[in-house]
Amino acid sequence: QNFDGTGRWFWQDLPFVQVEDGELQRYELRAGDVLFNTRNSHALVGKVAVWPEGRPGAVFNNNLRRLRAVSEVLPGWLAAQMQGPEFRERIGTAKSATTGVCALYMADLMGQAIALPPLEEQRAALQLVGAARSYGHAASDRHAEACEALDRLDRSILTRAFQGSLVRRDPAEGHAGALLDRISRERAQAGRPPGEATQQTGAQP
Repeated sequence: QNFDGTGRWFWQDLPFVQVEDGELQRYELRAGDVLFNTRNSHALVGKVAVWPEGRPGAVFNNNLRRLRAVSEVLPGWLAAQMQGPEFRERIGTAKSATTGVCALYMADLMGQAIALPPLEEQRAALQLVGAARSYGHAASDRHAEACEALDRLDRSILTRAFQGSLVRRDPAEGHAGALLDRISRERAQAGRPPGEATQQTGAQP
């Protein structure tokens, strides 16, 4: 769960495991390895990300498959195609779901076609994809920050409302709790139950 559908990594809450030397040699990730999520929910299975540089000593688990591109294919180009709508639509027909867990097998994955333009075109396309994704990620982050700010503002407004500090008021009125107590006493003295609504003749909705 440490990368999303666009291949962006999230480094918080990484799980740590202890492995033997042989396991590390077999499962260690190298920069440029393409990781494909083979087991997840139906919506999330098929996520793809490229392992970045500068993070040695990491291994992948059995919910992922590791792909290593040949010299004629840039890892980012391979990942970008696998993240695209056409590729995801094709693998959608191969997904097999069982009790809430969806699986995609290696044979289904390896049978998919990949476009292979010259390396120069791959690099140019990746620059455009990278710029578009950077803009999208920035917009998404700003949206998340705005939602958090609005949530904090809502809580602040409600707190101030209950404290009676949103508007100027007569200090003699007291806080909301004291006002409710006074209304309840007045109703009781008038012979009305505290929860009974007051009816006024000719009142308009």
